[in-house]
Amino acid sequence: LVSSYVVQFNWGDRKMDQQDRIYFTHFRKKSGNQPKLTLWTKDVDFVCTDNQGATIHRVIEHGNKFLVSNRFICVARVKDDLAQTVVLEVSADGAKTFSPARLPVDLLEKSYNVLDT
Repeated sequence: LVSSYVVQFNWGDRKMDQQDRIYFTHFRKKSGNQPKLTLWTKDVDFVCTDNQGATIHRVIEHGNKFLVSNRFICVARVKDDLAQTVVLEVSADGAKTFSPARLPVDLLEKSYNVLDT
């Protein structure tokens, strides 16, 4: 067992030599029944492990959903759980650093659909 109360998981990108890494989002509180992720929540973090869960590293606090694709990692990080707004954080270096995605116009960001081609 790598972890419990997992929302989403994915293996790392082989192109980044991370084929043994597991990225996942999980609820920090681990008691009672596992809730469903029906709304953006600050109770979920984006994390990873390189040793099947013996050590878990928090990558983005409040990271709820993510995509690993073509050397990129995109994470929806909760900005305001009451207003249900998020920020899209993007990494091109195997989750060492993240930067917010920027659009030419300020938008109220509520969700994302990432199309992988």
